[in-house]
This record gives sequence, structure tokens and C-alpha cells, in this order.
Amino acid sequence: MTSKSELVDELGRIAKGHVVETGDVEETLAALDEVRERVRSVAGESP
Repeated sequence: MTSKSELVDELGRIAKGHVVETGDVEETLAALDEVRERVRSVAGESP
């Protein structure tokens, strides 16, 4: 199983690449919010 810190590191790398690719920080933040909500729902946590 992947540790929480490994997931955070991976999300950071993905976000950096997304900002570089799109040039849009706001779009990247919105995408990360969406991912966070999906992860919480899969983990059974409430937002």
C-alpha cells in the first residue's frame, strides 16, 4: 500500500507538470480539489 507522504509527493509532481503544461495555476488547483474529493470518497472520509 502507498503511504500518505508518497501520495502527496506524487500529487505534487503531477500538479507541477500540469501547471507547466497548461500555464494555468487556477485550473490545476481546481483539478486537485476534484482529486481530493474523489480520494476522500474512496477512503470513506467525509469532506
